[in-house]
Amino acid sequence: MSVGWEADVGALREVFNGSPGIARLAIRCDALEHGWARCVLEPPADALNPNGAVNGGWLAALADQAGSLAATSGRRAAGDYLTTVSLSVHFMRAARSLPVIAEARVAGRSRKFVTATVEARDADGVPCLSATGSWYAIADAGYDVP
Repeated sequence: MSVGWEADVGALREVFNGSPGIARLAIRCDALEHGWARCVLEPPADALNPNGAVNGGWLAALADQAGSLAATSGRRAAGDYLTTVSLSVHFMRAARSLPVIAEARVAGRSRKFVTATVEARDADGVPCLSATGSWYAIADAGYDVP
């Protein structure tokens, strides 16, 4: 395993934004650097709670995807695929204005694990979510990972 390979962040962003599954979650990546990602959530009206706030499940999905992108975009071994092993989400306030924007940063890494923190705010800048997650590197996932 050749540790130290860096992801092609442009290609990784294209793959992410072109994924039908990610599109169904109404999430897109609008900025990506090594070890940092910014993702935007614009859920459909039927994803809102009766009080008009974004459902927490959608916010948790945003945290998972932003953290995963930050973890994957950093230094890792060529061919490794990172999968979420834990995600702790803390809802701070209701997200009432759209879009919701999440920023994720790598907080630490070892040969096989990456940890990241995620902070999300609604369109008014109100903090609505704080999360910490861990991602595990699976060697040679059997398909190309940019």
